[in-house]
Amino acid sequence: MSTRALHRAAPDGSQPFPGHAMPQPIQRVRLEEIDWASALPVLRLFRSFRMALHAPKLMVALLLVLLLYLGGWALDEVAGARGRVYPGELEQYSSLSPAQFDEWLTSRQYWLKERLTGELRDIVPDVHAIPLKSLPKAVLPQINAYFAQRYDALVRQKLPPAQFRRSLDDLRRERLSKIQALRALEPKGVFATGLAAELDGFQRMIRAATSLNLGLTALAGIAPMGRSSVIGAVRDMLVTIPVWLAWRHTWFLLIYGIYGLGLWALFGGALARMSALDAAGQGQGGLTGRAFAFAGRRWVWLLLAPLLPVILVGLIALVLILGGALLFNWPGLDVLGGLGFGLALLLGLMIALLVIGLAGGFGLLYPALAVEGADAIDAVSRAFNYLYRQPFRWSFYTILTLVYGAVCQLFLTVVVFLTLAATHFFVGLLVLRDTVPGLNRFEAIMPAPVLGALSYDMDSSVLSPLAKMAGVLVGIWVHLCIGLLAAFAIAFYFSAHTWIYLFLRHGSDGTALEEITGDGPAGGRELPPEPAPAPANDTGDTGANGT
Repeated sequence: MSTRALHRAAPDGSQPFPGHAMPQPIQRVRLEEIDWASALPVLRLFRSFRMALHAPKLMVALLLVLLLYLGGWALDEVAGARGRVYPGELEQYSSLSPAQFDEWLTSRQYWLKERLTGELRDIVPDVHAIPLKSLPKAVLPQINAYFAQRYDALVRQKLPPAQFRRSLDDLRRERLSKIQALRALEPKGVFATGLAAELDGFQRMIRAATSLNLGLTALAGIAPMGRSSVIGAVRDMLVTIPVWLAWRHTWFLLIYGIYGLGLWALFGGALARMSALDAAGQGQGGLTGRAFAFAGRRWVWLLLAPLLPVILVGLIALVLILGGALLFNWPGLDVLGGLGFGLALLLGLMIALLVIGLAGGFGLLYPALAVEGADAIDAVSRAFNYLYRQPFRWSFYTILTLVYGAVCQLFLTVVVFLTLAATHFFVGLLVLRDTVPGLNRFEAIMPAPVLGALSYDMDSSVLSPLAKMAGVLVGIWVHLCIGLLAAFAIAFYFSAHTWIYLFLRHGSDGTALEEITGDGPAGGRELPPEPAPAPANDTGDTGANGT
């Protein structure tokens, strides 16, 4: 700008300050018109909550939960007494050495008897003489009779109403604690034991995620891996329990693993496809049928995708085992083995990369198949490639998803708890008939829910056959309500990981987030849907010239 322009007179005749331009008018900006999802694409990750609550997706996930549960329950029933797990076995396995665990197995019945004797010594004096397998049926009537006498004695005291209610509540809690202690020592099925341990690990992971106790220092060996951290909970769910099953209950793990993986491939592929269509803005009109048709055509690839890295690890490990047996068992070949040990280290590095890639990229395998419509090899290649090319971005998305999902899960847990608590309170409010003195009949059919420990276990020892049937029917509805929490967790898992895959793909090759393959057998790339044309105005004009 020239000096003459700078000293040009203002409209009112005044002279501006030499060397300064005229002030420009203020431009107002309306922040509400900013498309935050386009400006910050990571914000789309927070749509996972709404996507997971989409009714078709939630029902598909609930059906998957029911089929997985029924399959495990059926295996427990078929195994019968031979497949029972004594209480404490899994906990002892995770904390003891193999030799100590074997010693505990030989003395477990004595240990259980001693523990139960301490709980029921004042109620059942001869509890130690009763065989362990006969304890529940033999002891429950004696527990009920003991507390019935305590209730009669309480009534005879003629206490004031407020004090009587407090004493009655204390008596109920004491009876419930004794029954729970007895049931806690009953042997259970392999599936029931493993499911309880998995749910406990999941709850610990949710609590740790909401308090940001990730336990990352344990990965570097800086601190011990505590069970209350996210890493510790995940280790228990994905390592400790499967290894325990492989060692102690191999046939159960093999049969249920095949059954569960087949279901996971079909329903998980459908959920991933539904999430991909929803993320691309195409989740309307026959979404469930289209998703299952897609998963059915690619069921074999969905089945193989998580197995391919495991198969490769097994083959490389077999080469190392045979090489070690050949080269380090024969005198004179040790030198050859030492010379070629660099190759062994290279194969060990391949195993490490495959294990890390499977651990980090497992959640990306099904979204890769659902978005790209390719085969298992392409899905594994894409998942591993995106993970290793953008590890810090993947870590950020994963931690954000974990914390956000944990908060959402806790919120829904409170909603389910309040639903069950309100129903329990109002339905049983005017039920006056007692099963045993001091115990409301409806409380035996549906025990009061406890926040943080949602479960259903009716007190069948005091119910008639018809009341037990009513309790079973009530239990089905309660279990369905609680099962919605597991269904949401699965639906959220696929919704969030679909977004993570789309983000990583966009960051790697610039592909649009809304770009996915078609539903046809041959695939075919689908571009984002075209925007709808603007409606004609009210004046009847159809163009710029009015023609």
